[in-house]
Amino acid sequence: MRNVDKGLLMKLRRFVNLNGLYITANELKRRAGVALRRWMLARKLRCPNIIIGPRSYLRGLGYISIGKNFQASEGLWLEAIADDGDEHSPCIKIGDNVSICLLYTSLFFLALRQSVAVCAAGAVCVWATDVYLNLGHFRFAQRILSPVALGLMLLGTILNVFVFGEALYLRAHKQEKFLLISVFCAILTVCSTYYLGKRYGALGMVSGNLAIGLLMGLPLGTYTFLKYRRIWHE
Repeated sequence: MRNVDKGLLMKLRRFVNLNGLYITANELKRRAGVALRRWMLARKLRCPNIIIGPRSYLRGLGYISIGKNFQASEGLWLEAIADDGDEHSPCIKIGDNVSICLLYTSLFFLALRQSVAVCAAGAVCVWATDVYLNLGHFRFAQRILSPVALGLMLLGTILNVFVFGEALYLRAHKQEKFLLISVFCAILTVCSTYYLGKRYGALGMVSGNLAIGLLMGLPLGTYTFLKYRRIWHE
């Protein structure tokens, strides 16, 4: 026992020397908070040896029953919604020795990359077909946009897929944080389409749409995505 205590004291002294008292105090406070949270959750859920990662959302614990040795990684969302006017009470039961590894964030970024890649591949095929039709002087080429205008429009489409993915992630948390951004970009799009389309035609319209996406939609959307993802998962 004394050897264990000496080992802990040596580790603590080494940590203090390396990081200082301020960082050490914050780390001790964090670990004390984690230990207190686990102890209180274990009492409420009557679940010994419970381990739940950070950034978890737990509600309706009175309707939740968890067996012993429960483990969950960060970002666990467990909610039993009780309606006062409903005669039926919700009930969530989890047995013994259950381990949950939530990879929704990794899956989201994987799905987003795949969606953007598929959209980009399709855009390249469409643009290449347009180029071929124009080089071959086919009559049908006169019915569609020029390669330059169509290329700009397809770039805007790829950009929208990325921004829509960020919005979808936030909406999965039952929150709508992209409303103002969408309305703002829509107003700008109407104005740019009217002005640039009147003066420069289709090329001006797609150029204005792409510019709004690059200068407004993407920066504002990414800022909102990163901001609320950090807040909701702290």
